Amino acid sequence: MSAAGRAARISCLPTFANRSVYQPCTEMWSVVHQFGIHALVAAPNGRLVSGSGDATIRIWGTESLTEEGLLSGHELAVTALAILPSGRLVSASVDKTIRAWAIGPTPDQHRELARIEIDAAAYCLTSLQDGRVVAGDSLGRLHRLNIIE
Repeated sequence: MSAAGRAARISCLPTFANRSVYQPCTEMWSVVHQFGIHALVAAPNGRLVSGSGDATIRIWGTESLTEEGLLSGHELAVTALAILPSGRLVSASVDKTIRAWAIGPTPDQHRELARIEIDAAAYCLTSLQDGRVVAGDSLGRLHRLNIIE
């Protein structure tokens, strides 16, 4: 079966009436990433952003359950995503880059803003309240980055 033909199963949280029983949700999202999803973050305006082993980042509408955009530029797996206080997206990748992105209201307004190369695969990152980003790499180091907007 192709990746586009598979669906994800989502389990709901237990209800307050019966806290020990989990029931399957009725909503299913089609899987459109070619490889597994490595990162997921909530974005402004009711969106989700996913990063995958297929080196792409996809933007999803949480109400419509549909894809609203595709960001490409990474050459290898996208391993981490973070949203800055300004609403900008930051991504980390095995390709040894960390990128900043603008996510506009429409797909034609999504674009890469900046890219920095480091000397090891970037595996995780987080956004600090002051707008800086801290990324962890495959050599066990932390990188503190200032994203200038």
